[in-house]
Amino acid sequence: MNKFDFSSVHGGKGYQEGHTYIYDLEGTSVTSVPDAQGDATLKLKGTVELSVKPDCIRQIRLKGVQINGAVSIFLFVPYVTYS
Repeated sequence: MNKFDFSSVHGGKGYQEGHTYIYDLEGTSVTSVPDAQGDATLKLKGTVELSVKPDCIRQIRLKGVQINGAVSIFLFVPYVTYS
């Protein structure tokens, strides 16, 4: 599981309950697999809205997400099963 640490993004100050903070997100993910030819490159771009709720709850909403790039190795899609 990935965890995001936004503590340094807002100038190290605490977030205020009831507020929503908006950030532009842009990045590149490069995946390599041993014994495979080339890398898979994925470019991500979008807007992140971080809302501060009561009881130390943080809500992250992604908007306008763009995913570009050819995945040359494989595409892994996790799934969840319920019983």
